[in-house]
Amino acid sequence: MKIYGYSKSTDNQLLELTEVTISAGPEVLRSLAAFLADCADGIEKEGSSWEHEHFNVGESLPGLIVHNPDSE
Repeated sequence: MKIYGYSKSTDNQLLELTEVTISAGPEVLRSLAAFLADCADGIEKEGSSWEHEHFNVGESLPGLIVHNPDSE
């Protein structure tokens, strides 16, 4: 697994991260868990044709993108 992200202080430079901290309440964490499970199901069913999905909490940032490393 690799984790990437953008810093608020840099100009759209994609960074490989070594650690991520999620600060969220139970409702968002359960939604995130369900989203990740759905992504895993999609990758298993669709294989390399499943590329990515976006998880956003309303209109607020940060967003989360799950990407299939084996996508076409």
